[in-house]
Amino acid sequence: MSRLSARATIAFPKGIVQPKHTTRTTIVFLRDPGVKAYVLRRAGGICEACDFPAPFKTALGGDFLEVHHLKPLAEGGSDRAQNAVALCPNCHRAMHHASDAGQRTERLYAKIGSVLIPE
Repeated sequence: MSRLSARATIAFPKGIVQPKHTTRTTIVFLRDPGVKAYVLRRAGGICEACDFPAPFKTALGGDFLEVHHLKPLAEGGSDRAQNAVALCPNCHRAMHHASDAGQRTERLYAKIGSVLIPE
């Protein structure tokens, strides 16, 4: 929790009428679309972490789940089905931001470890 949001009271912010902007350079990994398709099909519309159905259908009628790499690509993880799971948006955010993200990863390995290979 940030110091600002931890305060007992927060004054109504003025905001910024014309926010400034900046340019950012990012690295984009070229991924195998077959891996995404395989992982989503493997999940069958069910989040592989919480076991709840996908929260909605996409515009094309598919189940909306996000593919998450257990060892991130930016940390040298592979773009292979053995390193990827299909997650609902809440579980996906938790894998990146929750205080127990490491334990969540371990639970996924224990739960579906027969198809995952730790990297």
